[in-house]
Amino acid sequence: MEDFNNLSEMQADVLKELANIGAGNATTALAKLVGKRIEIGIPDIELVKLNELQDFIGEAERVMTGILVELSGDVSGIMMFLLDEEVSEKIINILLSRKSGTQIDFNDLEKSVVMELGNIIIGSYIKSISKMTGLTIAPSVPMFQVDMASALISVPAIQFGKIGDKVLMIQTEFSLNKRDDMVKGYYIFAPEMDSYNKIFDSLGIR
Repeated sequence: MEDFNNLSEMQADVLKELANIGAGNATTALAKLVGKRIEIGIPDIELVKLNELQDFIGEAERVMTGILVELSGDVSGIMMFLLDEEVSEKIINILLSRKSGTQIDFNDLEKSVVMELGNIIIGSYIKSISKMTGLTIAPSVPMFQVDMASALISVPAIQFGKIGDKVLMIQTEFSLNKRDDMVKGYYIFAPEMDSYNKIFDSLGIR
């Protein structure tokens, strides 16, 4: 495959199945982290054009937390995990055993909690892909940012606009407890072109 814009139907289905398994395992890891049962919705997985990422996520000015890791080894690229700011704040208060609604200002301790959250969730996702493909995938130390959604998603748009106009976008829904409405988290998985070829070759897909 020379161009991500020309995926076959089988290749697209394989990527979506990998994303489905990875997102499910990552959400399970989140449940273990917060020590609560988490209700999980069916992931919505799409190959999304870079210029349509914002439409997929929603309001450009909504404030979100973004966790970004760079991938190296057999698979190179990036993975981002995005959560609405208020969801991150809930998780921080749970992990720090604070009263619900405690004000969060993302100090060093709170940032470290979110980055560890990213390590566990993204790490679980990557391990799922690695186990299925037999490929070595090493994530970098996570980078953390709180910003408007439009600013956060500009990173993959800038980095991967040169090799194609699509990335794999996974929207997951989960509830931290039965009283909460379902909330959404987003993964953006953007390997480099050679890495896609390695993934397909490892699975016998041409």
